[in-house]
Amino acid sequence: MTEHPLKKYRTERGITQAVLADELGVWPLTVSRWERFDRTPLLKDAKRISEKTGIPVAELLMAEAQ
Repeated sequence: MTEHPLKKYRTERGITQAVLADELGVWPLTVSRWERFDRTPLLKDAKRISEKTGIPVAELLMAEAQ
């Protein structure tokens, strides 16, 4: 399975889902669901994630488990 770009970003920086969730203003469970490909971020959330992480919005919205 392909690693979600958000998980890659987070693990490369050694931060927890809780820390990232706090920075993004969402629940840790939300970050977990994104990283497991259970949910796709809403556009407003994808924009905020992109601003915070530099991950392109399109990459966040089109990420798929393979």
